[in-house]
Amino acid sequence: MKPFLLIFIVGCLLSTTGFTQPPLIATFTGVLKKDNTLYLQFTDAQKKEWLFNALKSEFTPYVFYSTDHSGNITVNYAILNNRFSIQYTKALNDGRTENRIIRIREAGQ
Repeated sequence: MKPFLLIFIVGCLLSTTGFTQPPLIATFTGVLKKDNTLYLQFTDAQKKEWLFNALKSEFTPYVFYSTDHSGNITVNYAILNNRFSIQYTKALNDGRTENRIIRIREAGQ
């Protein structure tokens, strides 16, 4: 019975942490609509651009942007160029890998 419990606990830990990436500190730079998908754009300290699928991430992305009745996107300028700590995962979507945010919080200056 004890080996089963140990395997169960290890399996649970791997299932919750196996696909997450190390936290990323990046600056919010905007919203991009590409291939009928909305992406949140961030830039890290090395000036590498990161795109995260806004609608398939595990948080409410509407803090970063809003849409009007015509579908036009307006970026939230109050948090534009702010730094965030991002916990994310990589997932397959239509045969390609994309980044999805699990948790995000403001990182400060």
